[in-house]
Amino acid sequence: MATMAAKVRSRGSEVVVIRGRVRQVIADSRLSSAIKKAFALYQQAKAVEPELSEARNFIAERARDFMGEGGTVSLQAGGITCTVTARYEAVIPEDNLKEVRRLLGRRFNELVRVRKKYLGSRLLIDEAASDERIRKLLTVRQLSPQFKWWCKCDS
Repeated sequence: MATMAAKVRSRGSEVVVIRGRVRQVIADSRLSSAIKKAFALYQQAKAVEPELSEARNFIAERARDFMGEGGTVSLQAGGITCTVTARYEAVIPEDNLKEVRRLLGRRFNELVRVRKKYLGSRLLIDEAASDERIRKLLTVRQLSPQFKWWCKCDS
């Protein structure tokens, strides 16, 4: 497993791949176009996010007026259907766990999900790559890549 993050910058149809202190220029017009297109779409999404958030908040607020006991309501306007479902999370503080368990009795396991996780850092994953004893004790899943965007653009 690599320990250095790869950074990619594009100029025209060339792409500059930066991995740690090593820079490599490659000619890949398709990759260059994809990077530019993805960045433009990201910027558009970021620009409309406040307006979208405001509209969604208003819809959610009005939907609560019609939900009743069910927790889900569909709203239709101009051929568009929007389904809104209320979501809740009940967190039980560790101090209250004994009492909740006592009150729920046998239904505790049915009504309460226990989530206890130990998540290793990137450094642990790197360590496991070189130590088989550690690697055998871990379950390593590849997650969706994380994207960060920036632009030194004129516009």
